[in-house]
Amino acid sequence: MFSLSNVATLIQIFAAEMLFLYSLPKRKKFVMRYTLCIMVSLAVVVFIPDAVSAQSTFWTGLYTFVRYVGLFAVSVAAMRFCFDVKFFPLLAACSAGYAVQHASSRLLLAIGNIFNLWRFISPHGEWAVILAEFIFFPIPYTIAYFVFGRYAAKNKFYENSGWLQNVISIVMVIICVGLSRFPSNVSRHLYAVALCIFALLVQITLQRAYKLREENSVVKSILQQERKRYQMSKENIDLINVKCHDLKYRLASCGGKLPQQEMQEILRAINFYDTDFKTGNEVLDVVLSEKSLKCDGLGIKLSCMADGKALDFMEAGDIYSLFGNALDNAIEAVAKLSDVEKRTVSVTVENRGEVAFVNIMNYYDGELEIVQGTPQTKKTGDSGYHGFGFKSMKMIAGKYHGSISVAADKDTFTLSAYLTRTGK
Repeated sequence: MFSLSNVATLIQIFAAEMLFLYSLPKRKKFVMRYTLCIMVSLAVVVFIPDAVSAQSTFWTGLYTFVRYVGLFAVSVAAMRFCFDVKFFPLLAACSAGYAVQHASSRLLLAIGNIFNLWRFISPHGEWAVILAEFIFFPIPYTIAYFVFGRYAAKNKFYENSGWLQNVISIVMVIICVGLSRFPSNVSRHLYAVALCIFALLVQITLQRAYKLREENSVVKSILQQERKRYQMSKENIDLINVKCHDLKYRLASCGGKLPQQEMQEILRAINFYDTDFKTGNEVLDVVLSEKSLKCDGLGIKLSCMADGKALDFMEAGDIYSLFGNALDNAIEAVAKLSDVEKRTVSVTVENRGEVAFVNIMNYYDGELEIVQGTPQTKKTGDSGYHGFGFKSMKMIAGKYHGSISVAADKDTFTLSAYLTRTGK
């Protein structure tokens, strides 16, 4: 016996899921894939019985629950075949679509009961009920698209997912798919349990979102302050370089009027401040000059092999903040070393097509572990050594569709980053 209910429900689910999936990357020959998936899926579910018993029992409810879970699983498998998205983000988007379909179905039932419409529709059989659904559903679907679907697409909700979003998605499916299929004396208790769990998960999600928003606010404030620091540093470095070149010229004009030893001491003092890097990027030159002065004062050697032009697509404040924070962390670690040979910091910047690669290496002493990509000292268990500075670097890398990674190998610490020219 064929099941028209399964066919109608699966078509509704497909349509609802597209409200959240339409903006995600599609596989090649998408239209052909999508058409094929609909045809195969409908051909499969049409043979699944609507129920195993005419009586409303717990086991009948359980079968109905499993049946609707199966319909959802078929839809997820079909969307997986059509969209080039990882499984769990796809599951989250599909569960959102299923929630829209379920809410629309329940809303139609409620309206039908309030206005006593079913006494006119039901006598005409299953076809009449399905027709009523297809006439009514475009209204809530359109509202869901403008309220939720477009917002999710704009903010790229389903490009990635975390464990909490995955759990919420599964709980949402359980609530929407089948709890109402059980007898009322059972379903109301199951609904209560599921909704309480769902409410707790939402609360945790909101708390994490608030915390993340506060952290982002702090990081943005730090970035604004560092942009102001860049302007001050640039002016100071320019002034120092001008004065140093002026002093060198005046010393040259003195000829042999000063003793040789005194002349050399003066030149050493001038060279200490005359740190004029020429990488091809003015902002990077300012950062390196500023940190070089700091290194000289601490007895640290700063070496650099950088193609500064590789960074010309980045904003000045971003370059200053990224390299400034990375070098400050490296200098702080190296300053603690007693081995003179290891008191070095190296910087490399490479250009590879549309991508700029940055590598900063330094030695360190003590125990260091990396937790979720963030360096932490085992003595304190505190990531404050990198703290918000490290978060600001990750934010900058993300702004240019890049990323930052760190690695600790015995006594060597390496920070690597890549940033894309088309990323901003």
